[in-house]
Amino acid sequence: MAAKYRILLPKTRFPLRANPVTHEPAIQKAAKFDDLYDWQKRERNSGETFTLHDGPPYANGEPHMGHVLNKVLKDIVNRFKLLRGYRLSYRPGWDCHGLPIELKACKESDFAKGSPLAIRAKAAQFALKTLELQREAFKRWGCLGDWGNPYITMDPEYEANQVAIFYKMYAKGCIYRGFKPVHWSPSSRTALAEAELEYRDHTSRAVYVFFPISKLPPGGAESCGDPTHALVWTTTPWTLVANRAVCYNPEHEYSVVRIGEEGGSEKRVLVGSECIPRLAPIFGQFSVISTLPGTSLRGSVYAHPLYPTSPGLPFLPGSHVTESEGTGLVHTAPAHGFEDYRIGVRLGLDLQCCVDERGKYSSEVEPELRDLSVLSQGNEAVISKLETRGLLLDVHSYVHRYPYDWRTKQPIIIRSTEQWFASVSDLKDEAKTSLNGVKMHPSSSINQLLSMLDTRDDWCISRQRVWGVPIPVFYHKESGEALLSDESVSHVEKLIRAHGSDCWWKLPVEELLPPSMREESSSYMKGTDTMDVWFDSGSSWGTVLKDSDHVADMYLEGSDQHRGWFQSSLLTSVAAQGKAPYKEVVTHGFVLDGKGNKMSKSLGNVVSPADIIERKKYGADVMRLWVSSSNFTLPVSISDDVLRYTNDVLQKIRNTVRFLLGNLSDFDPSRHLVPYSGLSQLDRYLLHVLHCYCSEATHLYDSLGFSKMVHLLVNVVPTDLSSFYFDVIKDRLYCDPAEGRARRSTQTTLHHLLRFLTSSIAPVTPHLAEEVAQHYPHPFEGSVFKSRWQDCPGEWSQPELNRDFDAIRSVRNVVTRALETARSRKDIKSSLEAEVAISVMVEEEKEEGGTGGGGGLLYALLDENCRDSLVEFSLADILLVSDVSLRLPSHLEDISQYVHSDESGLDYQGEVARVRVSAWPIARSAVPKHKCPRCWKYSSSVSGELCSRCRSVCS
Repeated sequence: MAAKYRILLPKTRFPLRANPVTHEPAIQKAAKFDDLYDWQKRERNSGETFTLHDGPPYANGEPHMGHVLNKVLKDIVNRFKLLRGYRLSYRPGWDCHGLPIELKACKESDFAKGSPLAIRAKAAQFALKTLELQREAFKRWGCLGDWGNPYITMDPEYEANQVAIFYKMYAKGCIYRGFKPVHWSPSSRTALAEAELEYRDHTSRAVYVFFPISKLPPGGAESCGDPTHALVWTTTPWTLVANRAVCYNPEHEYSVVRIGEEGGSEKRVLVGSECIPRLAPIFGQFSVISTLPGTSLRGSVYAHPLYPTSPGLPFLPGSHVTESEGTGLVHTAPAHGFEDYRIGVRLGLDLQCCVDERGKYSSEVEPELRDLSVLSQGNEAVISKLETRGLLLDVHSYVHRYPYDWRTKQPIIIRSTEQWFASVSDLKDEAKTSLNGVKMHPSSSINQLLSMLDTRDDWCISRQRVWGVPIPVFYHKESGEALLSDESVSHVEKLIRAHGSDCWWKLPVEELLPPSMREESSSYMKGTDTMDVWFDSGSSWGTVLKDSDHVADMYLEGSDQHRGWFQSSLLTSVAAQGKAPYKEVVTHGFVLDGKGNKMSKSLGNVVSPADIIERKKYGADVMRLWVSSSNFTLPVSISDDVLRYTNDVLQKIRNTVRFLLGNLSDFDPSRHLVPYSGLSQLDRYLLHVLHCYCSEATHLYDSLGFSKMVHLLVNVVPTDLSSFYFDVIKDRLYCDPAEGRARRSTQTTLHHLLRFLTSSIAPVTPHLAEEVAQHYPHPFEGSVFKSRWQDCPGEWSQPELNRDFDAIRSVRNVVTRALETARSRKDIKSSLEAEVAISVMVEEEKEEGGTGGGGGLLYALLDENCRDSLVEFSLADILLVSDVSLRLPSHLEDISQYVHSDESGLDYQGEVARVRVSAWPIARSAVPKHKCPRCWKYSSSVSGELCSRCRSVCS
């Protein structure tokens, strides 16, 4: 029929569906994805630069959904900025040092047998291999960046810059060496930063221990009686070996309690008074003998429960002691607790640590404890000794949150050792002040960052591993004094810049020391510690942000980076250059499975990006649309159901652009574009909708409201386009003269719509956008991203026209309901088989009992749109019926014979009107009308013949 009657059906090679497994790589090649970053660097070298600093992913595993969320969010930001005319500075990075890579690269036997250089070589090889795997995945996802020039933390230039930052902080007094408690991983044999811990439910062997009191001050002795024991509760019995004090709170009240049977195995114990109700089940039979204020315990002395012959140990006041758990008395081991250490330093307690790097008791303890793991056999041995001495009241299992090594998944201990520290306490105030000018998204995330700064102890930046950047220190062999000077560090920095950090292990001390100290080289040995990987990545601003005054426009990472990269970057930057390294910090949540559970291999709920793209054949754009559809500031779920829904949404968008492309096949904007003044009212209305859409889309992209942007798109496509505008214009597009002004008016609107719609989806679905550009080159100049995002012309904003069409569409909804009734009763098959009559009555007239001779403002609006012309769409066109008539309220009786009706109250310009619609099959019309075989409208006067419009077109 199309050939016979010359119907202008859509023509396009744009496929309805495509296999993204092969289709997307082909689009990337045709659109030159790999060249786009370099192109914008060349062509926009004078434009305003936007710098998004990439937090380096760890080069130790395959790409996962967390990578997808992070990299796609960054890419959406970058691609929108590119469309807005910015010159991008986005240099992807990789974190390549550290224990996890060392562990994965080498077998356990290698650590015992391999030399440091052999281990470093294997680790470097592993990191590079993983880096390449991740880089290819990120590119496959359509991510834009300087992929040929990434920053890599094991590059010599990067390492040298890091050493320079380290020394700058040291010279300012922000870095020092000290003997302090640190989070120590026996499984990794190294110190860990807070950011390298994960907290899990852990079952400890908790004990209540009797500490024999040997001396009480005057006043306290009378109350306590003799003998009395302090009752102490601890979840780490192994630390009792290092006990050096018992702390009490001078603000609390204490009680002496008799437990056990009088005259039998009774004991007198000292506990916090408020703890007694909680301790009663453990006491069994008990009675309170006396009470005393906490201040009376000052000067008390007790005997060590494991070493009774050693000198007596003190009771010390401490505000950290509470009565919410335990007994109100706290066992204090300065070598194994942060608060304990502070008390020990302040009061001059013994700080000796008798646990080695393996987490085993060292030679400083009695023979029966040596070489026992403190977390297992050693713990049990201590409990057994206490039980033998009759100093154990109770042993029980206690489940609590406990720190684990985030890589080995094994519990850690707190252990004092010589380490290098960054003095966070000296940096906190300046760091918090520097955040005053930093924009946070979401805004509440500033509280998390400030809280973690407030509660953070000094940062242990040294690690006892070989795969990392060396701390460039030399130690005097006799005195142990550390050598860190301008001259010595500058020389090492130059060597690393020229040869990489391997030189620290390759070269002898005499070559590592500056020439002026060569003769003294025999007196020095080089340090063996490497820097914490968080110091590695936290120094990245020193290498990557040189062209932006060492400040990025944006950092964008997961919420765990408040205690990780956001914080380490802030501390190093404030210490070295006195300012924050970022203007804006954006935080996203974690990826969970469809049930809201964290992904885990053991649970079998891990979703692989490669599996989504290749096996399930959804492609990268579906993953990207999933990311943008989610409220990324919260945990984000993914499942098969979510992916299916997202794929359906993408298909609807694809159907929309295919419709646009197909109906623009014969449209050349340079010849056929109709000026705004010549467009139909309907087309102007659609441009108003487009104006509103583009304005809101711009705002949402700017404010990172990506999920709202997708919701806006998903709402516009089916509501304003597919189910309304496209339905109305098909007759014009297919059946009007090819060069007709009405058709060109509509095509002009479609051209604008395709242009702006494509630009708006481009940051989220670049493959689809570039595919559109390949099929419709106007005005994308070979790539969507080489054409700037433009705001819609101001004249497109027509609030009054929008008000009118809102009213018309409301009437259309009433008509549709009446037609659906007719269709359900099988009176009509198509809406074109129906005629409708519409009556409008202003509510005020009806209430006043008037005749209703006038239909008011809404009637006038509908009456105006009933008149057809070459350019304007008639009301019948908009309602998708063959004919429509308006009736005044006084003529209601004239439509009483119509079989299907519906009505509704509508508010138009403040005037409330009652709209009644009646519909009937056109076959029942008083004046016979026949179906035009070309346009299918019932507007032909003779059966089987074309209507007047179609005769004119076909003649």
